[in-house]
Amino acid sequence: MKALGLSSTISDELMRKIDGSLDELTARIKPEWRKTRMNKIAKDAKFGIRNMVILQNRHINTAGEPANKSLEKSMQSERKNIETALATLDRMTAKTEFSEYMRVNSEIVRLSPLNTNRTSAALSLGDKRKTEAECDRSLEAQQKLATK
Repeated sequence: MKALGLSSTISDELMRKIDGSLDELTARIKPEWRKTRMNKIAKDAKFGIRNMVILQNRHINTAGEPANKSLEKSMQSERKNIETALATLDRMTAKTEFSEYMRVNSEIVRLSPLNTNRTSAALSLGDKRKTEAECDRSLEAQQKLATK
């Protein structure tokens, strides 16, 4: 009874969490061709987890060591398939994030020679200095008039 309870509560809850995590992961992926590929891998992982649930229920309901050993081997096989799918998704996600980083880097490199920030700062500071000098001259002239 404990195995059945565990399978129908905690195991089901974790399966839903994994499904949600996989959905969130694949939802934010671009470009579309990569998203399509990742969705397929995520579905493979979800399918594997559902197979595990079926195998768990069979294991719970099967009497006899030889049959249970066979089910355990099947569970190990599903586990490897799921882990492989998740590892692939993990690599693809990092690759996608790195691709986005490199896209931004390319844009920085493209914009850098334009040096608009430096040019703007130089122009701005030059104008500021001219304005300050004019204010200083005006202030000195007013001070001279006030002392007369």
